[in-house]
Amino acid sequence: MKILIIEDNQEIIFGLEKLLNEATFTTYIAITLQKAKELLKKYEYNLIILDWILPDGSGVEFLAQLRKEYYTTTE
Repeated sequence: MKILIIEDNQEIIFGLEKLLNEATFTTYIAITLQKAKELLKKYEYNLIILDWILPDGSGVEFLAQLRKEYYTTTE
């Protein structure tokens, strides 16, 4: 299972990544919305964990954009 973590707080990233990797999930990290957009073009994800406030924009607005573009996660 591939999980995209969009988060800029290093402590949160470390904790989430550690727990998810121990549970045998594959994690991808984006600390900006720009990096998240690049990763979304490269891979399909089963789950996205999204911070609300990021250095280059609003996670809430980004989520609305993803939904508008009909982006969905896989099973």
